[in-house]
Parts: sequence; C-alpha cells; structure tokens
Amino acid sequence: MCMNRFFQYVIFGAIFVFEAGGCACAMAQDAASHLANKIRPAVVSLRSFDKDGKEFNQGGGFIINERGDIITHSKVFMDAHSIRAKNFQGNSYSVTKILAEDKEGGLAQLAIDNFESRASPLPLAMAPPKVSEQIMVINSSFDSGHFAVTGVVSGVSEIPLFGTMIRIKASFPLSCIGSPVINMNGEAVGIMAFISSGGEGYALSCERLKNLVPVKEQSFSERRGLGGIPRETLYGEGIFLIGNEEYEKAISLLEKAITKDRNYAHAYFQIGYCKNKLGNYPDAIKNLKQAIRLKPEFPEGHFQLGIAYFMQKQYQGAVESLLDAVRSNAQLFEAYFMLGLAHTALERHRDAIEAYWQAIRINKDVPEVHFHLGMAYLQTENRLMAYEEYKVLKNMNKHLASKLFKMIYQ
Repeated sequence: MCMNRFFQYVIFGAIFVFEAGGCACAMAQDAASHLANKIRPAVVSLRSFDKDGKEFNQGGGFIINERGDIITHSKVFMDAHSIRAKNFQGNSYSVTKILAEDKEGGLAQLAIDNFESRASPLPLAMAPPKVSEQIMVINSSFDSGHFAVTGVVSGVSEIPLFGTMIRIKASFPLSCIGSPVINMNGEAVGIMAFISSGGEGYALSCERLKNLVPVKEQSFSERRGLGGIPRETLYGEGIFLIGNEEYEKAISLLEKAITKDRNYAHAYFQIGYCKNKLGNYPDAIKNLKQAIRLKPEFPEGHFQLGIAYFMQKQYQGAVESLLDAVRSNAQLFEAYFMLGLAHTALERHRDAIEAYWQAIRINKDVPEVHFHLGMAYLQTENRLMAYEEYKVLKNMNKHLASKLFKMIYQ
C-alpha cells in the first residue's frame, strides 16, 4: 500500500477497496440458471398498496427463519397501507406487521400471515464479498426472462459509524430494492438498499442484520399516520450518497435529518466527515465539535476532529483530539498513527515513538508506521533502533526500506 493511499485511508476513515476494472464478466448461463432455481424458494416479491388498494411500489425480500419471517428494506413499504408477499409459485400472503427494524440502515423484519412454504431460510454469509466477486440479485418482478440480475462487486467500503457497504457493477431495476445479494455459493451476502441513477447497486452487508431491534407492534396504516420522513431515513440516504462520494448531496440530506432532531450526534459527525473529504476543515471542526458535545465518549468523532486540526496545521489541537480518541478506544490504530505524525510535526519525537509503538501493537503489518518510527529514532539520534526498523521494512516495502537506509547512513 503506497503512503498516499494509506494516508487517504487514515484521514477519511473509509475508502472503497478499490474498483474492479471493466464490466462484470458474463456468468455462464447454466450456472446462473442453476443458482436461481436453488434460491428462488427462499425469495419473495413484496407489493405495497395505498388506502384505495392500488399498488404503488414493489421490491424484494427473503426468508430469514423457519417461521417464514421476511427481511427487506423499508423503502419497499414506505407510505404503504398494506403489503402483500408473493412467492415464485404465485402464492400471495398478507404481511401483517413489522417485527424488528434497523432504522438507520433501513432494514426490517416482517411477519407473514399463514405463510405456508417448504422453503428453507436463505443461508447468510456475514463476511462481505471480495472485490471482483460475481454475485446475483433477484428481480422481485419474477419475470421469467429476467428473474435475476448478475453483476460483479466493484467496491467494498467501511463507513464510520455505519458499517460495510457493497457496491455492485450492473444495471439494476428499482424492483431489486430489498432483494438479497447472492454469492456463487447460494448465500446472501447483502441486502440491496440503494440504486443510483445509472443503475449501480449499493447493498448492506448481512452483518448489518445484527442491528435489527424489536419494535412495538404496529399496523402499516398506523405507521404511515406518524407523518413525515423519519430522521433515520434521511440519515441512511445520506450514508449511501457518502458511499457514492456525493458529499455535497449527502450533507444536504444530513442537515435535513438534523432539522428533525437537533441532538442527532451521528448526523453532525457524518457532516463533519463529508467536510473533511471535501477539504473544508474549518466547517468540519464546527460539526465534529457539535457531535462531541452531544456525545462526549465518541472516539470516531475525536479522531476525525484530530484529522481536521492536523490538516489545518493546528498540531496541538490534533494531539489533544487524538489523545481523546485513544482514551475512548485504545484499539484505534489510525488515531495512534496520526498522533505520532502530530507529535513529529511538533518535534516531540519521543512522544511520537510511543504513539507509533502503540499503533504497531494493534497492527504490525503497516510499513508506513515502521518507516516513521525509524525516522523518529533518527531524530533522537538512535541509529541502532532506526536500523531495526529498516530490517523490518526490508520484508515489507523495499522502497521505504531503501529510503530509511539512506537516511541512516547519509
């Protein structure tokens, strides 16, 4: 990993792991057909109806347990008075209630009335897929000619305070929202949650299902009567725009979420994160400070604030914020690394050495940390220890090892 890419990762917390080149390779037709036949008993089409019984939206879902409960995305049934689920055989069932929700992610677990199916639950893979991995997404229209859309994973990102987002290169219809993302082993690796204007898909990792929280029983018409778009929905849409690197648009939605709740610490944080990405560090500092005021024990907030200070060359402010970050989370590798860089900028080389060693305690496999540790040793005239870091670097990054060696013996 080159220093520029690593530094970008450290500063901004989450970067896509990076683009798969070109379009998805065409999956062998017989393999795709076999996989579709294997999983379709566990997949349903969900249709939402207004108060007059008119269908106005459609999406997908899949069976999560032997009782027949369904996982989908809340976009499928937003504003619905009633919902019906249909399996691939054409049997239709009433969706009676929401059992659990992940409000910020938009995931929901639904109960089906008198669901009679022999289908086993769709198996889950909690680990996200790898870049360039082939996947399949079920089209909830159950069109016999287009039952599934095949594609390739073009990116996997870790969004701070949110989790893993999977980007998929293909052309998806909107009816794929809520549908499972299937790997070639027939396991669900994600749930389709956002489709860009160009048809590219964004899915939440199945690990996000751990965030489902049981909710008070409520009919869909009662839910609709609450009025307005919930703050979590605006926040979640903002997150997907962050994943698509549309930071200005994300800020607009996150600011709308704050109008719903002036104490929404996570929204202030994400605005600060976006401002950091855009290089607007003064505004990032303002928003991150507000997030921390609302949530003092907030390691991610302190870390991003430290980065904003660092980029403004306010190194003492960076040190203080990064120390707050590691006090809240002693395993925050990036914060220790940046703390070392901030101490170095202030010519506190012994403090920098301690910070780099703490980073290495957490992750010893990042060559840039060993390089900067070696540099800090040279600043304290400890050539012997600098040479020890050179020996480590020889097997990790020959370019950085050579650079450090020249500095030791210049």
